[in-house]
Amino acid sequence: MARLPEHQIEQVRESNDIVEVVSDYVRLKRSGRNYFGLCPFHGEKSPSFSVAPDKQIFHCFGCGVGGNVINFVMQYEKLEFIEAVKLLADRAGITLVFEGGTSQSVPQKSDDLSNYYTLHERVTGLYEKALWQSKEAEPVLAYLRNRGINDETLKQFRVGYAPDMWDFVTQQVVKLGLSKEVLNRSGLLMTKDNGGFYDRFRKRIMFPILGVQGRVIGFGGRVLPGDDQTAKYMNSPETPIYHKGNVLYGLNLAKDEIRKTQAVILVEGYMDLIRLCQSGFRNVTAGSGTALTEQHGKVLSRFADTVFLCYDNDEAGIKATDRAGKILLDAGMNVRVIELKDGADPDSYFDDHTPEDFQKLLDDSPDFMSYLIRYYKPRLRSATAKSNFAERFVSDLALMSNQLTRELLLSQFAEGMGLDEPVLFRILRDKTRRQPRQRNNESQNDATNTPGATPGPIRLESATDKAEYELLRLHFTDEEPVLKWLLTNLDAEILERMHFRDIFRQVRIALEKNLPLDRKQMVEELSDSPWQSLITRILFDLDTEKAITIKLAQDCVRTLHHFQLHEELKVLRQRLREVEKSGGDFRAIIQQKQALELRLKTAQPD
Repeated sequence: MARLPEHQIEQVRESNDIVEVVSDYVRLKRSGRNYFGLCPFHGEKSPSFSVAPDKQIFHCFGCGVGGNVINFVMQYEKLEFIEAVKLLADRAGITLVFEGGTSQSVPQKSDDLSNYYTLHERVTGLYEKALWQSKEAEPVLAYLRNRGINDETLKQFRVGYAPDMWDFVTQQVVKLGLSKEVLNRSGLLMTKDNGGFYDRFRKRIMFPILGVQGRVIGFGGRVLPGDDQTAKYMNSPETPIYHKGNVLYGLNLAKDEIRKTQAVILVEGYMDLIRLCQSGFRNVTAGSGTALTEQHGKVLSRFADTVFLCYDNDEAGIKATDRAGKILLDAGMNVRVIELKDGADPDSYFDDHTPEDFQKLLDDSPDFMSYLIRYYKPRLRSATAKSNFAERFVSDLALMSNQLTRELLLSQFAEGMGLDEPVLFRILRDKTRRQPRQRNNESQNDATNTPGATPGPIRLESATDKAEYELLRLHFTDEEPVLKWLLTNLDAEILERMHFRDIFRQVRIALEKNLPLDRKQMVEELSDSPWQSLITRILFDLDTEKAITIKLAQDCVRTLHHFQLHEELKVLRQRLREVEKSGGDFRAIIQQKQALELRLKTAQPD
């Protein structure tokens, strides 16, 4: 069986800085020596997720998950260990060579996500080749060029063409030897009644949708001009690697510029984004096959403070702007609206305007509430119209999770629309009590709908758990006298009765070989262990001013010893009750009980 050498795994770890990798998924802010952000593995509003660049580890003090850069990718992307290493190797430009296998050969199961990524990459190449080399696509290429998109941009976004064939993709991908389940769930093929397959996408311009790591995960297909027989756009369905409520088109290319500027331009369509990008605006992203969701808002808020909404200037676009603005405000973002005139969309805008014209629109863009009030106020001429609009607006606010945002927006709305603020607040309070906190069916509990959701952390609730934790923490110190005392004075009886005895055994074996512990190696050795998150928590704790002394170790041992004597006494009392009940001789038990009570008195912890 092919095996990846340890030195290659180490090379991958060393070549992927954990702060840079995690920043692709989580918006981090530096505080002291570490970085903090909202945990991607459970829902929270106050950051409890920490990344330590010096130790190259992460830990969430809310849900308890922790580990190194490979563990993070495994958790978030739901990958096996080797798949996560492969992803990080690709990111760093490292070619993996497996012992007993070929370069980049990853042992696969039929349901590995890597099969879906491989399949999508292969199909993207087929569509690209069809656009640039097939005679059928010549009018398509001419159309795209006439739309103002140059060849360099088409290649940058890997735009392709799905020919007018039922088996263009099918006849190629069935040769890959993938399981029928993978082919069926990939979203690229449709199932025939007889069990065979045919192509989902035919006679369409194909826009590959890439995840934030730059891997193809789905497609958007646009019909050719003049084809009115079918839907203008067709998108990949939900698949094991494509969840459209979480994915933003073009974010893989835009993320660095978005972080740099702390601003993102959000558009509706693939062509809108491509034209903007070609015109020099690199911080642009778009939805992919669905209206903006709350999860989209959370993703964007990890990368930027400000979002500029640039939707079509028609009735549907204005409604979409209204809805998206409230979602993004609830995500904690500053929201501004770029106002295109005369029904224009971002794509057609550049047919007769310059990038400088668009930059001026961006610079002059109003904040979301000012835009909303300015647009709707003159159109609400009757009291009934104004009342109905206010009712809908307050209902939308009631769906927001952030109370302060709700109240600030309501005050601004009341003042701008000339409405009675106390009345609106009474309506809001009533609706907030009655409304479930879900905007639509796509919004679900974060803990169950988030990649890599994990059980809660190990709770240190009892005095004995806290004593065990402190003793374990002391094993990771660099203070040699403390370590020698621990190795000499912790007797086997105490260790075997510990709640954390399994991890204590592993740590002490490592300490006996090498003093002090190689902390990094310990994290790596525990990669598949439930104890890894406990160790990352300890490593973060080492940065605090908590005591590291022999006295602390002695106090912890006394606490554990006292607890164990208590447990023995409980057992004796139970035995005494049973013997008394049966009429047996209980004098020996009484003597043992008295001796234990004396030991307890002298072993009382401070």
